[in-house]
Amino acid sequence: MTETSQAKAVSPPRAQRNFTDPDSHTMETGDGRFHYGYNAETVVSDK
Repeated sequence: MTETSQAKAVSPPRAQRNFTDPDSHTMETGDGRFHYGYNAETVVSDK
């Protein structure tokens, strides 16, 4: 690695990523814990 690519590879101290499922996000639950989850929306049409 070059110095430039090493600098880009460092994450901010509190950054978190899920590399196995990039569409999921860390979400806080009602009891104060954090879990990976999804923000889903549903649309229904009468046609």
